[in-house]
Amino acid sequence: MIYTINNFTQVKILPNSLYVFDIDETILTIKYHDSPEYKSILNKNLPIYNNDLKKANIHSFREYMLKDELHIPIPLDNDNFFNLINKIRFNNSKLIFLTARDSSLKKQTINHLEKIGLFINPDIIFFNDNKGDELLNIVNNIYKNNKLLNLKNIIFVDDVFLNLSDVQSKFCFSNYHLHLYLIKHNFF
Repeated sequence: MIYTINNFTQVKILPNSLYVFDIDETILTIKYHDSPEYKSILNKNLPIYNNDLKKANIHSFREYMLKDELHIPIPLDNDNFFNLINKIRFNNSKLIFLTARDSSLKKQTINHLEKIGLFINPDIIFFNDNKGDELLNIVNNIYKNNKLLNLKNIIFVDDVFLNLSDVQSKFCFSNYHLHLYLIKHNFF
């Protein structure tokens, strides 16, 4: 089941869990949609990607972010997010980030996270717009045999329903308990 939430206090704290967070529009935002430069890039890319808005947006965002590293991230529900992270760390659980950003934006992504006060190991940031397949790969190759974690739950927070639905379909026959959260911040 996918639960709709509007802040991070609504995310369950469970032991032996892998907490997975999207980045853009989940923990931070960069106001690029209104930028004339971004709109120009998107309009250029739409025909290239056969008017597939999702693909054109992903590639346009990458192109836009590579042009200017001075984009300032705006944290979303920052205090509650940091409280949640502290609870996760003290509860024998792990935390990772899974973003649809292109991996070529790793440097900018780390920079954005640091600008909102999140200094983390870059190895816990994963890049893939196919979140179900990527998370299945992460769990099977990194966490499945981790005896110290004894992974039982996967908690995934994203602002895009399709990403949550994709994860749900990939894990429907697994032994993990899924807790899927569609976050819709009330700030804007």
